[in-house]
Amino acid sequence: MKTYVMEVVSQVLTISANSEEEAEAKYGAHFEGEDCPCGKGNCDCVTDSEDCYHNTTEYERVTV
Repeated sequence: MKTYVMEVVSQVLTISANSEEEAEAKYGAHFEGEDCPCGKGNCDCVTDSEDCYHNTTEYERVTV
């Protein structure tokens, strides 16, 4: 019998940034409830989507 892994995604953030480091800083600020590092009061750098979906992949067992 095969084994499958189901990844359930319940939140997706889309972040506008100039680099991965900047995106990480904006991500951290978003979850800490802090102001966005972009310096704007009410910015739209982080967009939150609560669409729920899943990814299914077959689990491959490696035998030695």
